Amino acid sequence: MSKAGVKVAIRSMESENVRNLPYNAGFAAAYGMGQDEALRAITLTPAEIFGVQDKM
Repeated sequence: MSKAGVKVAIRSMESENVRNLPYNAGFAAAYGMGQDEALRAITLTPAEIFGVQDKM
């Protein structure tokens, strides 16, 4: 999806398990997303989606 220009964000399904978000990004990177894209998917892209990229 990201290769097609779609913004991809990785999220946690539960607020109490947000600590697992880096592991989810690691799995995405291992299965083809790439390290830079996976890191962006848990940091900058969600901020862009919510419109707070200039504040975060």
